[in-house]
Amino acid sequence: MLGLGCVQEEIRFVICPELMVTMLVTEELDDTEALIVSGIERYSKYEGYSNTFKWKGDFVDETPRDISGRRMTSIVAIDALYFKQSSLQFNMDNIKRELNKVCNLDINIILTKINLYKNSLNLSFKFLNYRKHEAISFV
Repeated sequence: MLGLGCVQEEIRFVICPELMVTMLVTEELDDTEALIVSGIERYSKYEGYSNTFKWKGDFVDETPRDISGRRMTSIVAIDALYFKQSSLQFNMDNIKRELNKVCNLDINIILTKINLYKNSLNLSFKFLNYRKHEAISFV
């Protein structure tokens, strides 16, 4: 879907080009898998979104480094499904698929690293609340 303009995922891959390498060395994720990429460094400034996205020059990333010299930045990648009919994303099997991926991550990583976007914000908060209290099983 790259022809539709640069949106959140494409922008992140462009400003942090080592993420592109992960596409070459990561196999297809199973329905219960997510990928955590650590040590990501940002190299570019930008402005705009979608069709107005523009590169604005070099960016000096001053994120602190860990003892191994890696930037203390992590990205959680989940191979989201594409739905021609957006309401299908709320089908229980599809919700379970996404939640099972996230359930395999450490809750502290989820709470500090996950980006909660507009349509899934309410669902994500409900999930985090359930997971934190371990009141529900999605498997």
